[in-house]
Amino acid sequence: MRKIWRRQDVYLMGLMTGEVLLGLVLEHALVNEKVALTIIGALIAIFVFANVIWFKRSLLATDWHRLKQQRGQAMIGVVVVLIGFAVSQWLASTLVPGAAAAQSPIVIRMASIIGFVTAVLAPFTEEVIFRYELFFQFRRQSRIVQVLMALISAGLFGTVHAISGDGLSSIISLAIVGLVLVGVYAWTKNIWISLLGHLVWNVALALPLLISLFLPVA
Repeated sequence: MRKIWRRQDVYLMGLMTGEVLLGLVLEHALVNEKVALTIIGALIAIFVFANVIWFKRSLLATDWHRLKQQRGQAMIGVVVVLIGFAVSQWLASTLVPGAAAAQSPIVIRMASIIGFVTAVLAPFTEEVIFRYELFFQFRRQSRIVQVLMALISAGLFGTVHAISGDGLSSIISLAIVGLVLVGVYAWTKNIWISLLGHLVWNVALALPLLISLFLPVA
């Protein structure tokens, strides 16, 4: 039987798990230190991102070169992902209308800057872990196993965001997005297409807020 995960795959999934668990611990330990919590969280995210890029550089490079021959699929795939995220956001806001907690302007600005950076990095880490490791690595297994791993991947994607602070509504809404991303990856067999859709959505959400915080008030 073909071994599905190598040592580096287990290591990367362990890093993601550690990032989530450490984030939970720090959130309680630094409950009154929002700036420190934001900075430490960003440093951890950057560390995990760097490891993912290094260990999966061959996968990313190979799929990037293939992307030139998949322009049509790429455009359709990115649009499908964006629609999936839009539906997810609508569903989450419908289930649990949120209200932002009041923070000082300096904390808001710092959190927005760091949030934008992590929003750019997160798709690389999340697509490799949730879509490649937890789904695409099982593409040669039986159809039942593939469907099971698609559901596990999507469920964990939603759960991780929920326990990272996005709220319980994200378990359902982002699990749906997770299935869309899995479907796009299964169809295109190119990690960059789901990754680009994920990246475009994150930037589209984070960039306007970041810009608005630094524009002069009329």
